[in-house]
Amino acid sequence: MKFSRMTGIGSRLRLPRIAVAVLVFLTGWGPWADPASASPSAVSVVASTTSSSVVADRLESVSGDARSLIEGWRSAVSALAGVWPGFDLAAIPMVLVSVGAGGEVEAVVAFNHPNPQALGTFAGGFDVDGHRVVVVEDPADPGHLASLAPFRFFADIGGVDTVVVVGQRGDTLREPGTPEFVAVVAHEAFHRYQLDEWVGVLGTVVLDVDGYDFSVENLELVLLESRILIAAYQAESLADTERLARQFAAVRSVRHDRDPRVALDEHQERIEGSARYIEHRIGDAIGGHYTSTNHTSDLAYYDDRLDDLTVLGGGIKFFFGFLRFYSSGATLLA
Repeated sequence: MKFSRMTGIGSRLRLPRIAVAVLVFLTGWGPWADPASASPSAVSVVASTTSSSVVADRLESVSGDARSLIEGWRSAVSALAGVWPGFDLAAIPMVLVSVGAGGEVEAVVAFNHPNPQALGTFAGGFDVDGHRVVVVEDPADPGHLASLAPFRFFADIGGVDTVVVVGQRGDTLREPGTPEFVAVVAHEAFHRYQLDEWVGVLGTVVLDVDGYDFSVENLELVLLESRILIAAYQAESLADTERLARQFAAVRSVRHDRDPRVALDEHQERIEGSARYIEHRIGDAIGGHYTSTNHTSDLAYYDDRLDDLTVLGGGIKFFFGFLRFYSSGATLLA
């Protein structure tokens, strides 16, 4: 649903500005279908035509670095099935790269890519769960691939706009073979889906951390919002959830009236919040840090440890001007 249509609804019903924003957030981009009831066609994961034993044998034939990339991609595709109708990780041409601690490229694997030969020499592709996987044995330009770290949404690989995610050995957030790497693949691929499908939305507000409102008054209201969100998340009745939602809307409305830069909150909650929500939805399946029951974990953490922000998460400005939107947006969706 487009902004113009939602604005029209809000003006006729005389809803507060934040109520319209929440409606736009949920109605335009909310994953209405529950995974248990979603249509099988919502996310296409092609049924395997190759036995699991054959796939296992083929995976054993490639290097351990390449195998960790393949297994990470398989885990992401499997966990994402039905999570967000319309988002199909396997439909996005993707290249995963593993880089060693010394900066050397250890493995390059292409997934469902129409022109993998542009990456270099490979012995041929093989089928994994119905998807075409190509392990590149001799990359044509490993330095260029490594320079794409940590990711690119539209890397030109053989004339094809390709999502490239570069895993880094020794980096706890990007270590191939870990749940964290699977979450990164899912998160960044979802951003590519947003860029492809959420036309006219992503460019409406520019991230400007330095220009954000860091006044004491605004930050106090931000912390109040976080506490309300946490209470709403923990509420045990629909009535309590609705009451707290109205409180959240009232505080956000006050912040809007004080400073229009609060529009950054909705923008980033919609973008980064929904991508973090994806991580939460697959967290239980992949063994990730973000799970189905801890959407507010970062909000609670930073609220309790503001002094730590001088050394954690890029500092107070970076948290209030950017990082918090991951969890506040994911919590709003949850």
